[in-house]
Amino acid sequence: MKLTESMPVKFGRLEGVIYGGPFRHYVPGTRRLVAVKMAQEIDHPHDIAVDTEDFSVPEVKVMQQGLMAALKAFDEGKDVYAGCMGGTGRTGTFMGCMAKAMMDYDQENSDRSIKDPVAYVRAHYRKHAIETQEQMNYVRTFDTAPVLEFLQQLQEARTVYVDRTVEVERIVYLGPVEWAMHQFSNLFRIQK
Repeated sequence: MKLTESMPVKFGRLEGVIYGGPFRHYVPGTRRLVAVKMAQEIDHPHDIAVDTEDFSVPEVKVMQQGLMAALKAFDEGKDVYAGCMGGTGRTGTFMGCMAKAMMDYDQENSDRSIKDPVAYVRAHYRKHAIETQEQMNYVRTFDTAPVLEFLQQLQEARTVYVDRTVEVERIVYLGPVEWAMHQFSNLFRIQK
C-alpha cells in the first residue's frame, strides 16, 4: 500500500500524520496505522468507524469520538489512515475536523498558523477535499471543545509520566553519599 497523500497533525509536542484515500486500499496491519472508516457502505477491517453517508456528514459526537481515538493513536506513536469510497469528501471532512481542532488549539496557545481548516486540508491533502457545502460548513463550525479537553488530559497524563520518570532517574543514578546529601539538603530547605 503506497501512502502518498497525507495531512500533518500537530498539537504542541503531539504530532502525527493522517494518510487518506479510498478505504478499500487500506491493508490491515500496514505499518503502525490506525484505520478510520468513513464510509458506512464499506465493509472492510478498521479500528475506528465514523460511518457517514456519501456526500453527507456524520453526527457530531461520532466525529468527536473518532478524532479522540485518532489523538490517542498519535499519542501512542501511530499514524492514521482515513478513507471513504473515493477518499475525497468524507475523508476530507475527517481531516478538516482535525484541522479545525488544530486551529482552535493554536488560538488558545497564541499561534494562529491555521486560518481556515478547509483550506488547510486542501493545501496539504487534496485540492478538492471536503466536497459539498454541507461538509465545508460542518468542518468550519465543528465543536472541538470535547476533543481539546481530551487532548489536554492526554498531555497532562504524559507530563505526569515524564516528571515521575525524571525523579526516578535522579534517584537511581545517585550514589549513597550523594543521596544522603540530597536528602539532607531537602530537609534543610524544608526547615528554612
